[in-house]
Amino acid sequence: MKRFFYVAICAATSFAIISCGNSNTTEATQQQAETNTVDNAIADSIAKAKADSIAKIQALEKAKADSIARAKADSLEKINNPHPDLKLFDLRGPVKSCKGIYIGHQCLKTALQYSPSGELSFVKIHDEGEISKIKIHRNNNKATKITYTVRYDEEYDEIYNCHIIFKTNDSGYIQNVISGNDFYGDVNTKIERDNNYLCIKESHLITPDMINVVHNYKYLEFDKYGNWIKRSRSGGEYSKSMKLLNSYPTSTETRTITYYE
Repeated sequence: MKRFFYVAICAATSFAIISCGNSNTTEATQQQAETNTVDNAIADSIAKAKADSIAKIQALEKAKADSIARAKADSLEKINNPHPDLKLFDLRGPVKSCKGIYIGHQCLKTALQYSPSGELSFVKIHDEGEISKIKIHRNNNKATKITYTVRYDEEYDEIYNCHIIFKTNDSGYIQNVISGNDFYGDVNTKIERDNNYLCIKESHLITPDMINVVHNYKYLEFDKYGNWIKRSRSGGEYSKSMKLLNSYPTSTETRTITYYE
């Protein structure tokens, strides 16, 4: 009987120990599961934050790259397909202004200004007299004529209405310039170009004297947009039969170009 009672006590004790152990194990498992859940939630939150941050950075980088690509495309478009007003004066790219251009035999030194789109917006003409009433005439989105008034003598009030008319070829580059005023005859300037559309020869027919003035050009320097900034000029005066009457010394012409950059 005692033996049976001892065995029963041992069994009960073992059961209690096992039950307690199982309870502790279950509680520990639950705590570990809860900890893992919290850790996973934190890890997911961190991962999401990182992903969002990376996505924002990538979006900003893409927007920046797209903006740069558009700017480059616009610049290339202005270089390869310049506005008609830029072509008139052998210009390309995002030109803002150009100083040092000579138009026609009268050698009117001008300063040109352009809008961001490439449209000729202003012309400053230098002459011996007082310049006023400068106007740019347009046709089909292209400057075709410039008119202005010159006052040479204040005492006698000599005022001349002047004009410069541009005749272009099929590519949009000037092939003839007709310049003059309402007193003297016109000067018809014929322009010859090379394969790069650069003016290499100007022939000016001055009426009524019928004297031909010829200028030959060689290009010495270009800027990053391919616009010439320095060239040499030579030539002379010829009779109607193209007999040389007077030879000109070789000179250098430069022009200063600014850009929208």
